[in-house]
Amino acid sequence: MAIQSLRQFCGNLFEGFVYSQELTLNEIKDFSDKSGYIFAEGEICIMTFAHCPVQVNYKCNCDTCKYKGDIFYTDKTNRKFALKRKKVYNCYWEMYNCLPLSGGKKLFKGGRYLIKPNDNDLQQVYTHYAAINASKTSDYQPKEYTTGHLSKKTN
Repeated sequence: MAIQSLRQFCGNLFEGFVYSQELTLNEIKDFSDKSGYIFAEGEICIMTFAHCPVQVNYKCNCDTCKYKGDIFYTDKTNRKFALKRKKVYNCYWEMYNCLPLSGGKKLFKGGRYLIKPNDNDLQQVYTHYAAINASKTSDYQPKEYTTGHLSKKTN
């Protein structure tokens, strides 16, 4: 219903939508509109910060910024979550999951997938998803990854 309203409101400007990363594949299959994209491969942004961690930790401001790159949050299990600065008018920050998403073994033929592989895996990932849509098998599997919510069971 909301997607139909969005299509009507946007007219020719509407080009598509991406299902929420919080949905499981079973929940996505329940949608009456099957034209959305499933985010299936790449880094998962898990949080956006309204404050600047550099200013908070280094007691600086934008004019005296001490950002040098590669900032990580380490949790109590020693997993590292990358913090990336996005500079528009002011800075904002995004935190990314410690593992990239790879839903390849869980996906189905004919789905529409949004993939954002890292540069080192581009060819392997594209070949892998072409194989899925051709109902063929593929040996591709990243070294470390999460399947996120894609493989969770729902009631």
